[in-house]
Amino acid sequence: MEQRQELGMEGGSAPRDQPTPAQRMRGRLAGAGWRARGWAVAAGLARYRPPPAPDLDGWRNQYESGGWDYLAGVHQLPRYSLLTGYIDHFDCRSILDVGCGAGLLRERLNGLDFDRYVGVDPVRAAIERARRLSDERTTFTVGDVFVSDLGQFDAVVCNEVLYCVPDPEALIDRAKELVSPGRYFFTSDMRHPGEVGLQRMLSKRFQLVAAVNVSNDSDRGVRRRRVAAYQRRP
Repeated sequence: MEQRQELGMEGGSAPRDQPTPAQRMRGRLAGAGWRARGWAVAAGLARYRPPPAPDLDGWRNQYESGGWDYLAGVHQLPRYSLLTGYIDHFDCRSILDVGCGAGLLRERLNGLDFDRYVGVDPVRAAIERARRLSDERTTFTVGDVFVSDLGQFDAVVCNEVLYCVPDPEALIDRAKELVSPGRYFFTSDMRHPGEVGLQRMLSKRFQLVAAVNVSNDSDRGVRRRRVAAYQRRP
C-alpha cells in the first residue's frame, strides 16, 4: 500500500465526474474543518487524528483495477530517490518495507548492495503483484507487522503509511521495536493539516537526522511530501 497518498484532501485516485455545487461546498467545508483541526493540533489543543483512508477492500479494489499503476511513474520519483538515498547513505543491509504495496521501493533498490529485504502488506492483491521481484534476498508477505515475527532491521520504511492507519502512534512504537539499536526509520508522508502531531510522535521515539520537503506537479495537481530519516533512540 505504498501509495496511500491520494486521499480526500487532494482528490481521489481515479478520474471523477465534475462535482455539483453542493459537493464542492461540502468539500470546502470538510477542508476547512481539517485545517481548523490542524491548527488545534499544532497549538497542542487537540490530539493528532489521521485523515480518512480506505479500508482493506478499498485498497484491494484499487490494486485489482490498476488504480495505483500511476505510482510507478516519474512524478513519484522524488520520494523514492530520497528513500533509496537514505538507505544507501546509511549502509542499511537489511530493510523492512511496511506497507510495501506492489514492491515499487524494492524495484528501486536494484542498484544497491544489501543483504535482506522484507516487504509486508495486508493487501493480498498488492503482494501478488510484488512477488515478481522475489529472489534469494527478497521476501514479500501478506500480513501485519504487529503480529509477524520479523526480527530487527537496519532500516524500517513507512512510505505513505503513517497517516493512513487508524493508530499511527502504535505503528511508530512497533517500528521502534523493529529497528536495530542505533539504526534507522525512514518515512514519506503527504503534507496534511495536523501533521505536526505526527512529527511529535516520531520525535519522542527517534532522533531526526534529515528531512526534505518535496513538491512536484503532475496532471493530478501539486503533491507535497516530507521525506525524513530518523535514528532509533536508546
